Amino acid sequence: MGSFIRLCLHYGVHLWFIPPSEPWWNGVVEKFNDHYQQKFLDKVAMSSMSQLRQESLAFEHRHNSTYRYSKIKGKTPLKALADMEKKLIFPSKSDAPRHPLDKPEES
Repeated sequence: MGSFIRLCLHYGVHLWFIPPSEPWWNGVVEKFNDHYQQKFLDKVAMSSMSQLRQESLAFEHRHNSTYRYSKIKGKTPLKALADMEKKLIFPSKSDAPRHPLDKPEES
C-alpha cells in the first residue's frame, strides 16, 4: 500500500476507490477538477512552484467560499463544513506517523 493510503487508514479515513475509466462515480470531485482546470490552470500563468502553491491556495479559498454545489444543497464548501457537527482535524507535524507505517489489520 502507498504511504498516503496507509496515512488515511492510520487516521481512520474511509477510502473509496473509483474504478479506472469510470469518473462519474464521484461527480463532485470530477466537477471540482474540471472547474480547477478551466478557471485556474488554463488561465493563470505561473513561473515557479512557489507561485503555483500560492496561487492554488488563493484559488482554493475563492472556490470554497463562493462556488455552490447542488450535491451539498446549494451551499459553498465552507458553509457546508460550518454546518457540520464535526470539525476537520489535521495531525500536527509532530504527530505525523513515521514511515514505513504498519499495514492495517482486518478486524
